[in-house]
Amino acid sequence: MLYSLTIDRLGKWIVALLVISALTVVFSSGNVANKITTLDRSWSDNEHEIIQKQSYLSALRGSIGYGGMIHFFKNYLLRHDSKYLLATHRSILETKILINAYRLLRISEDESIALDNIEKVIEDYSAAIHRAEILVNSSTNTNQTDKQVAVDDEPAISAMLHLGDAIFRSRQATTNIFSDKISRIAVTIYYSAFAIDLIFIGLIVILITVPDSFHNTNSINGFRGMFGLNKAII
Repeated sequence: MLYSLTIDRLGKWIVALLVISALTVVFSSGNVANKITTLDRSWSDNEHEIIQKQSYLSALRGSIGYGGMIHFFKNYLLRHDSKYLLATHRSILETKILINAYRLLRISEDESIALDNIEKVIEDYSAAIHRAEILVNSSTNTNQTDKQVAVDDEPAISAMLHLGDAIFRSRQATTNIFSDKISRIAVTIYYSAFAIDLIFIGLIVILITVPDSFHNTNSINGFRGMFGLNKAII
């Protein structure tokens, strides 16, 4: 089968296999490196976005809950102190800014609905604090004022819980997506290595099965010597 091969032709086969092997290594390495770079950038972007959402949610809890809008609002109704009135307005403004900032990120439908619910409660408190200011200035009884400006804050509290769940689900979904992409890269590496192995096996087979008719030529000895395959020639 190989007896009709000349040294020149055999050399060309070997060079061709080496070139193909080198190209395979370069292509597969570049491909894998590009995928890893893209994956890393995408992962960083997603992590940054999730961290931003967590930061905004934490800030929302602070601006709405204890030490925030609801706390200041109730203190104003009890003490009629203008500092609590101003603090309530400030917290309402901060909350609106945080909601708008959250909306600038990529959000799911669940997150959008939760933000809408929070925004609705904020608007109710905005109207209530204006109403409360009028009632307080008119010396209305505290109990009467409280009844007239009562706001149900449960939708906002529930919405913040839903936002936390949505962020958690988003991170889980992102993790699953990236796990799948990593698996794909691993498969690419495996098949690239397999292809390179096949090429080298082919090269070894050609070198081992050099025709016996070449054994008595000095040329083939020199050729084999280039690959460290010199043997005693019979």
